Amino acid sequence: TTRHEDQRLGLHVTEEELRLAGTGSATDSPAIVALGAQEVEFFANLSGATTMLTQVAAMGQQELSVEAGAGWAKGKQVLLCTAVRCSWNRLAADGRQQALSLAAPIAEQLPMRSAIFLLNRVRYYLKRQDDGTVRVMREVDGGASTLLADVDSFQLHYLNREGRVTSDTREIVRVRVTVEMTQKGSKLMRDIAIRT
Repeated sequence: TTRHEDQRLGLHVTEEELRLAGTGSATDSPAIVALGAQEVEFFANLSGATTMLTQVAAMGQQELSVEAGAGWAKGKQVLLCTAVRCSWNRLAADGRQQALSLAAPIAEQLPMRSAIFLLNRVRYYLKRQDDGTVRVMREVDGGASTLLADVDSFQLHYLNREGRVTSDTREIVRVRVTVEMTQKGSKLMRDIAIRT
């Protein structure tokens, strides 16, 4: 049925994006930044967008020379990575072909060829409508849309390496997503491995 297909498609999107949780984020940062039984929030490089510095960037600099910055929108979060560490920043203006403008000055010198990742803030959550129906919402960088409509239940469990439930974001290696649809009690469950 269409409803069953919608359920499978919604779960597929969830699976694909949760697998990307933490991509492009600092290696010492947890992949998931906020979690709950019916809500999860994480950073991911959904589009795979990356670029590199074409010149050394001095401490305090906000204008960066890059290989390709076109299409990187103002206000988006970025991660600047050397071989040693990564730091967060935000774009002060739309990216240009060979330049990115940062909202804050960089705190240390970045060598040429340092990598820059574009980050998306992704959130899934349960929303109860005025008419009593329940939806699973998908929010990316503040823009929300319905991922699954007419949901009976949506449960998230976070598992560590031993397969035990944990609330410590640094221990999570898998997210178990269980969705039950209102019609016919159709229930699907997925265990999704995330970046560790």
